[in-house]
Amino acid sequence: MLQEQIILYFSNLVNDISFHLQTAGLPQSTEAVHDARVGIKKIHALLKVFDLENKNKKIKGILQNHIGIIFKTAGKLRDVEIQSYLLKDYKNLLDHGYSDLEKNLNNKVGKRQKNLRKKLAERKPGFLKILEQEVRSEIESVAEERIDESIRSYLDKATRKIIKNRSRINPKVLHKQRRLLKEIRFCLEMRNLTDLHPATGEQISRIKEMEDLLGSWHDYNNLNKSVEKLMQKLKNSDVDKVIKMNALSHTISNDIILLLDKYRKTIPDLEIGI
Repeated sequence: MLQEQIILYFSNLVNDISFHLQTAGLPQSTEAVHDARVGIKKIHALLKVFDLENKNKKIKGILQNHIGIIFKTAGKLRDVEIQSYLLKDYKNLLDHGYSDLEKNLNNKVGKRQKNLRKKLAERKPGFLKILEQEVRSEIESVAEERIDESIRSYLDKATRKIIKNRSRINPKVLHKQRRLLKEIRFCLEMRNLTDLHPATGEQISRIKEMEDLLGSWHDYNNLNKSVEKLMQKLKNSDVDKVIKMNALSHTISNDIILLLDKYRKTIPDLEIGI
């Protein structure tokens, strides 16, 4: 039963990613890029749980030569798209225009959309279906009890890492915490325990809340870095622009502090496990 469930879960992932990649990189494709990346993260989590990248050379090759390249390229596009959306919110909040920064981000969006379409066109047709076939074959060769054991073992290791670093608030640790939280959530989702254990659904929601806090922290940091880079290029005579950009950077920094404070206060109460 669990074996069939995992195979169906992976098959649905492949179908969803294939659908989203058809439009990813085209104008107004922000959600398609996001959804494709989420699907790829779920694939990575499943392959990690069962150690399939190390066990199967075809799977490793597809990850390196196709999925990895798409994921990184889409990630670069996703970063600047989010910065553009955040900037619009700050424009309304501060009632200022940031034409130079807005133009810079829009140019990056256009270039990275084009690059993503190029990378997608260069990929070998049907690579996702080949991956699906290889994963199906591998999972079918694993006994039911071993599948459950692998998921529980990974959940246990990831949970211990989360707990160990709960009180550490620095960029390197927070990036790892965010990744681990996602992988824990994906493991819970692939086992589909919500019907049997209603509390699992609530647990998944709370984990997602922590992920979103760290995701926002990451996005606001990226925007602040773009602001700082542009400020370095401003001339001393651009007094009005310097003042506006300083106000923007200061506001973003305050929001980052608030996000981290909320995370710091909430993460100790997060219960993880099955």
